[in-house]
Amino acid sequence: EVPVLSQPPKADIILLQRKGGRTEEQRLLMADGLVDLDVAQILADVKVTQSLNERVFAKAYRYDDSYLEYAKLERHQLRTVIISSITPQRSLLKSCSFQPIGINGVYENQPIFGRTLRLILPNQLDNHARNAPLKCFASRIEERKKAFETLEMDSFPHVSESFNAVVTGLRSNFMKNSLSHLDDAGLTPDSVMLVGRRMLEAT
Repeated sequence: EVPVLSQPPKADIILLQRKGGRTEEQRLLMADGLVDLDVAQILADVKVTQSLNERVFAKAYRYDDSYLEYAKLERHQLRTVIISSITPQRSLLKSCSFQPIGINGVYENQPIFGRTLRLILPNQLDNHARNAPLKCFASRIEERKKAFETLEMDSFPHVSESFNAVVTGLRSNFMKNSLSHLDDAGLTPDSVMLVGRRMLEAT
């Protein structure tokens, strides 16, 4: 949870902060749609089981405005990104003025008062190693399969034992079930990591 105001509420979003320049190793692990953002901080609102609608976009704008004020940042220092496992209808993208930016699976809408939302769709991202972690959450099982196969390749950069455990746990759940299984099973990052560690220890 990231506080977006000096007082509650909080939002279930991921905050990516950059101190100094990114190393080449860091760039290799950042997905399309994130790696090109030359800003100090990125707010990433990740929607795994929730479909997109106008209210999701409106809430993202509120997060953007509130966190900008809370963190005392200038407009050019912050970008807000929505990562959606479920690919929305083209009609929704059109009605909300989202257009492709020339990178598969990455869209932006027209600026509103200097603010531009970026949208990343894991189902449509290219099958590159840097996109594999995000594509693990794609709603289409064939895209998840490609991602897990990429992550298991010897050439994929080693991150940490915890990362490997999470990936293994995710594969155990995601390759057998739809994304809605996450809500039904009440899975948490800790429970997924525990499953992954047990599977790795058994191999």
